[in-house]
Amino acid sequence: MRDVRNSPEVKFPFRVTAMALPLEWQDIDFSKFAKFSQLLGYGLSEQQTLTEVFTVNRQRVVYSDETVKRTPLDTFKAGLGECIHANELAGTMLEINGLRFRTVGGFNPTVRTAYPGADHAAIEVLRSDGTWGYMDPYLDVYSPGVSAKGFSGHPVGGIVAFEIDRKKFKSAEFGNRVTLADLFKYRMYSDSGGRLPPAAMTQLIGAEEHYGRNWELRDLNPDEHLDIDRDLPRRLEVYVRGRYIISNCRMAHATIRLWIRILRIARPISSFSANC
Repeated sequence: MRDVRNSPEVKFPFRVTAMALPLEWQDIDFSKFAKFSQLLGYGLSEQQTLTEVFTVNRQRVVYSDETVKRTPLDTFKAGLGECIHANELAGTMLEINGLRFRTVGGFNPTVRTAYPGADHAAIEVLRSDGTWGYMDPYLDVYSPGVSAKGFSGHPVGGIVAFEIDRKKFKSAEFGNRVTLADLFKYRMYSDSGGRLPPAAMTQLIGAEEHYGRNWELRDLNPDEHLDIDRDLPRRLEVYVRGRYIISNCRMAHATIRLWIRILRIARPISSFSANC
């Protein structure tokens, strides 16, 4: 993001390592994907790696209304997908960096009476302090130390998932919005790698925190491990395209904030106006 004071400095919401992709897109295989994922976390702490992977996925995976099952590699190459595609891609990148994750699906039967597809899937990441943290680049939500199970009564649980059409949905159980806590009233846990069968919260009564702690993480073969001297060029050109907001009249602060969200710029602009 260019500084609003007309500075020559240009900032990105992620490190330049996130741009180190093969020029021949069709040649991306799991080995290249694994090395790219390791490069994202190269030299970073656990928290920095979590933030970097979250930010990169939030920036580059866009919404696609489809039900086709995709592998994380396919989602990475396509750059689009539904919630489960985008979030399991982020989880796989984290696991390649040695961090454990599990998939959590949420649904509410009352909401489903009017919205049959009203469910959601995200991931939860196990931090070194032993707590699961909800991570959802798809909805731009990351809550370290707070899992979907803990949404009830927590501010994160109050984040709005979608607005309700009152002509379609008559239930008095909700207001005009469905929150994350509403969607994750009932939860299902699973492993995208198939190392543990899916389990509903009713099967894990009193043990939701234990699901996903014991399976072995993915083991990379020698060709998939990142070797800086072998795998990175000593010089790499990065092409940058500028994007500008132009107006013939004054733009309100709220309008600019909306544009910032659409353009996915990491840092909000404190004030901006354009005179006619």
